[in-house]
Amino acid sequence: AAVLQVAVLREFTPLPGAAVPLFGVTHWRGTVLTILDLRAALGVRAVGVTDLGRVIVLDGADRTFGVLADAVHEITEVDLQQVRALPDERSTTLLRGITDDGVLLIDGDTLLQRYGTMKERRSTTRRGGQT
Repeated sequence: AAVLQVAVLREFTPLPGAAVPLFGVTHWRGTVLTILDLRAALGVRAVGVTDLGRVIVLDGADRTFGVLADAVHEITEVDLQQVRALPDERSTTLLRGITDDGVLLIDGDTLLQRYGTMKERRSTTRRGGQT
C-alpha cells in the first residue's frame, strides 16, 4: 500500500561515505528522492547497478524515499495467509516471510518505521574544522 511507483533508475548521484543504507539521490517528479540500498541489510551481495536497476518509490511517514532494486520481473499480489516464516538463518527484521514459490517478502511496516522517518544528517565545513 505504501508503494507509489516502480521507476527506472536512469540517473542518480551516489553519496560516497554516506552511512549505510543511504545509496544516493535522484530526480523524481520535480523533487530530490533519497535512494536506500537494503542489500547488505538483507544479506545480499551488492554487485553494482545495471540497466535493469529500478527504484521502488515508497510513501514514508515524513517523506517519500526510494529503495534500490536490481530488477523488477513482475508485480504480483500476495495472500499474506500463504506466507511462511523464514528459517532462522535467513531471518532479519526486514523480512516478513517467504512464499511457496520462493519469493521473500520485505516487511513494509518495519521498512517504513525504520527509514520512512529518517532525517538526513548534514555536516557543514567551516574554516578550521568541521561541525
